[in-house]
Amino acid sequence: MNIIIIGAGLSGIYSGYLLQKIGHKVTILEARNRIGGRIYTNNEKRIAVDLGAQWIGPPQKRIMNLLKEFNIPIIKQYEEGNHILHLSSHITTYSGNIAVYDDNMTNFIKKLDELAFNSELYRKLDNVTIKYWIMNNNIDKLMQELFELTIHIDLGWDIENISFYFLLYFIKSCGGYNNITSKMGGAQEYKIKNGAIQLVSHLASTLDIKLNEAVYDVHQYSNKCIVKSNNDEYTGDIVIVSIPPQFNKSINYFPSLPEDKYNLYNGLRMSKVKKYVIVYEQPFWRELGFSGEILSNAYPIQLSLDYSTDNYYALVCFICDKWLHNAPPKNDILQALAKYFNDDRALKPKLCFEKDWSKDEWSHGCYFTVPNLNIISKYQKSLQTQFERIYWTGAETANEWVGYMEGALESAERVVKQISAHQKIN
Repeated sequence: MNIIIIGAGLSGIYSGYLLQKIGHKVTILEARNRIGGRIYTNNEKRIAVDLGAQWIGPPQKRIMNLLKEFNIPIIKQYEEGNHILHLSSHITTYSGNIAVYDDNMTNFIKKLDELAFNSELYRKLDNVTIKYWIMNNNIDKLMQELFELTIHIDLGWDIENISFYFLLYFIKSCGGYNNITSKMGGAQEYKIKNGAIQLVSHLASTLDIKLNEAVYDVHQYSNKCIVKSNNDEYTGDIVIVSIPPQFNKSINYFPSLPEDKYNLYNGLRMSKVKKYVIVYEQPFWRELGFSGEILSNAYPIQLSLDYSTDNYYALVCFICDKWLHNAPPKNDILQALAKYFNDDRALKPKLCFEKDWSKDEWSHGCYFTVPNLNIISKYQKSLQTQFERIYWTGAETANEWVGYMEGALESAERVVKQISAHQKIN
């Protein structure tokens, strides 16, 4: 078959890679002038810096196996030393995973996991915000602040606007809350050497990818599909749409998509994250006994981690959602780091890279799409349901690791199975 894929992010490219391997002709149309989507490795100034997706870990079997297959090296996340925790006006240090910060946090995570793995019983909680659930479950103030902070960082969105059911849905897809937060044995144990784009480039090396092709029309007929972009027109037997789900609203589908899909897309928005990578001559924080990890619910940094590689020393800082309304300038970030580490060397970086994903034309945010209240419980199946000759893939449509690179790969495998089943029927 001749298959057209809209979107050259990881899920679109891996779908094309798998389909081409089994004999299909694949054409991928990408609106950007680069491949990768929300995987973005900046290679300016002779160093590779991931300003998009970057961390991986042992529970993510697909991506770990692909990296091994392509002989792409990985780098262990540094976490030796003390982590810094700033809640309200209280600054303290701790070590290890935040999920085992104290017995209260450990017990709370266990309760969350129990609810998550039985989440289908709690669909009614799709109309209850995470904030409301926390405030009505007898959690002490410190633990409430800590949990709100970690979830805010994990989802990249204000927990006053996300349903508790979606949180359970997300945790279940990742195999438990510890998998999300852990450096050792979890989703943040490794980074990909020379950037996550290495994997995308290997998968894309033999594919027909056309850049600067923004699709605006998809016409579906009984025996073919016609896709129209800003530059050209393409004909295929099948179309795979691999873009952030809410971007389907920017494409004119003929005939129109089922009502459930439009209800779904109208109830989604992208989380908001800005990312700074700050490069230094030396890892002064390590000399001071710090890991580089900072968790804070105070302006301007919500999360900082050591982002050093074999080629340079660096810290990566995340600013999520509410602070982006008045995005902090670089100097505020540096001043905050100097305060936390009590060292003015933080004020004198070699280089600074930044990416505000909320201003990205083809993503409108990062890490991933989050639903409004009462959306995911009603329309979850619509994320994956084909519409005759049109199929959907992407990290948000995954059953496992929703929103992660691993989820993008899992969703690609699922769509290939759907297409293979379609072939047998026809």
